[in-house]
Amino acid sequence: MLYSDTLRSPSDLPPRAAGVPPEAAAPRPRAVPWRRAVVWLECATVMALLLPAVLFTAVVLHTRTLAVTDTQRRVERLARTAHEHALKVFETNEMLLARVEDLVRGLSTEEIRRRAVPLQAALDRMTAGLPQVHAVWLADGAGQLLASSRRSGDLFFEVSRRREGAGGGPAGRVVVAVSAEYFRGFYAEISPEGSGIVHTLLQRDGGVLARWPLDLAPGDALPAASPIRKAMSDGEAAGTLHSVSTVDGRSRIAAYRKVGKYPAYVHAGIDEETALADWRSDTLVLAGFVLPLAAILALATFTALRRTRQNIAMAERLQHEYLEREKVEAALHHSQKLEALGHLTGGVAHDFNNLLMVVSMNASILSRQSAGGPPPRALQAIEKAVQAGSKLTRQLVAFTRRQPLVPQPVDFAQRLEADGELLRTLLGSRVQVEARVAPGTPPVLLDPSELELALMNLAINARHAMPEGGKVTLDVRPAAPGAGPELVVLSFTDTGSGIAPEHLARVFEPFFTTKAVGVGTGLGLSQVQGLCVRAGGRVEIHSTPGAGTSVQLFFPAHAAAREGTPAPEAANDAVQDLDADVLLVEDNLEVAAATLALLQSLGCRPVHCDHPRAALALLEEGGAFDAVLSDVVMPGGMDGVEFARLLRERWPALPLLLMTGYAERIPEAERLRLAVLPKPVDAGVLARRLGELLAARPQPLSATGSC
Repeated sequence: MLYSDTLRSPSDLPPRAAGVPPEAAAPRPRAVPWRRAVVWLECATVMALLLPAVLFTAVVLHTRTLAVTDTQRRVERLARTAHEHALKVFETNEMLLARVEDLVRGLSTEEIRRRAVPLQAALDRMTAGLPQVHAVWLADGAGQLLASSRRSGDLFFEVSRRREGAGGGPAGRVVVAVSAEYFRGFYAEISPEGSGIVHTLLQRDGGVLARWPLDLAPGDALPAASPIRKAMSDGEAAGTLHSVSTVDGRSRIAAYRKVGKYPAYVHAGIDEETALADWRSDTLVLAGFVLPLAAILALATFTALRRTRQNIAMAERLQHEYLEREKVEAALHHSQKLEALGHLTGGVAHDFNNLLMVVSMNASILSRQSAGGPPPRALQAIEKAVQAGSKLTRQLVAFTRRQPLVPQPVDFAQRLEADGELLRTLLGSRVQVEARVAPGTPPVLLDPSELELALMNLAINARHAMPEGGKVTLDVRPAAPGAGPELVVLSFTDTGSGIAPEHLARVFEPFFTTKAVGVGTGLGLSQVQGLCVRAGGRVEIHSTPGAGTSVQLFFPAHAAAREGTPAPEAANDAVQDLDADVLLVEDNLEVAAATLALLQSLGCRPVHCDHPRAALALLEEGGAFDAVLSDVVMPGGMDGVEFARLLRERWPALPLLLMTGYAERIPEAERLRLAVLPKPVDAGVLARRLGELLAARPQPLSATGSC
């Protein structure tokens, strides 16, 4: 049922005179003045909120820009001061090196070594008034100390110059050890601790010579990702940075300068948090004035708007609540009905699958016992009936979302030809079938057998709607962009009798059918809807009585590369004897008896336990098996998935195969990468899967014990 989005009271309708036709009625009245007032009040409320917010944001951003600019100027001044100081120190050190070199000019290494004592006194006199100098020493060509001034325990870094011998060749080095503490003391004077300022004296290769405060020590190096290190490696002489420090992770506004001709840089930075503290304080003060005024203005306009709209909103609210209540009650009733049907059909399907499994396995045993020839027609009829019953249970549980699925990438361009032939066979010669796939249609991820079942259900409905023949069109293409995320739509269209409007809303309900008794089960379209929902899509139906019906299946496009749909797993009766000890865990005694007999016919030595706890106890007592075959749904607090998880923890090398016809915990089993077979399990499939697991295990075990 459709409802109008616009609600109008009788007073809104124009009056009509008696006998006046509709087209001659009085024109619609102009908008009532108070409706225009509502529009003005809405605009005023928006402006009362928006205008102060825009102005406040503009002022805050402008003042922040000013604060950042002022901080940049400040760090540039600090960097300039540190640069002048470092340049003066390095130039003094260079003069000191020249004086020392003049002092020993012309002396050989042996002469310097003999005069070590007077040279040390001379070096002490030279460095007496230079607090930045830690020590001065002379070294020979091998780096051995010849003469040195007295040393202290401070940290230092070296500045050296090559010393030439009497013949003009290299004879060693003259070294000045510069005190790192001297630079740190200077930085502490101009930027005391707690000011948020960091000073660093750096080598061009990123090595730290001195730093204040002590986040890095001399000899350390900046990380390769440091912005200042990149600037130094690029050869930039000066600049500013606004980045996050790779040393302590703090955001800083910084400036750097190269120290004259020397391979060293000075760096000064201020924590952004400290630099913008005043700006934050001013912003809070401004917000304390602006925001309350804006809130008062907005509240006044909103109150007026609210009172103006209350009268017209009350009637709309009451009618809307009434309509919503009807929708909620209908949805609740529908949900309860589906839930009840889901539990009922799920339980029936589970028990029915167990019965089918008993029949299927006993038929397989009888078939294997035949003298190598083709199975009797009676056995063929039994197997055919089992297949039909299995397909029926798949229809029953399709809408309950409890059916185990095997999703695979399906490329319609490769698959639709085979599906078209299947539909032609099912629809007969009177119905023309046209199947086409648009170029560029991406693959989708779903269970191919479920897709085949859905197409068969749609074909059966179309055949009943076209008893005299007609045309079925199967069209696959990417959905229109407005349909949501990238989707692929499969349209199944017939030219049959169509569906009456009063039935169209119920066609996806399980067991709802308009066919005669015995003709249909009412599960076909519910299975189609279950396929689409579980694949992450949806289904839509459009029908015109007498003109046909179109069912559109929407599936999310699969991102994987296009690939053909693998063929479904088929039975294989030609199975070699397995010669294995198998532990069977099954609570249904009839299924267990049939499975035990089948395993024995396959050359296995099976042992049966009717509960996982009994099986665990048997294994813990020393029972050893080549493989474990277990049901999933079992009573008593532990199901097959939990049993498998415990087996993986305690016996990780033991092969395990699960069977189920109704399992809500299948997704968890798939996450654990467990092998799962749907019931009823074909004997050939069971034998082959057991053989694969046994062949892949590290080493065989022998079984002992019984439950």
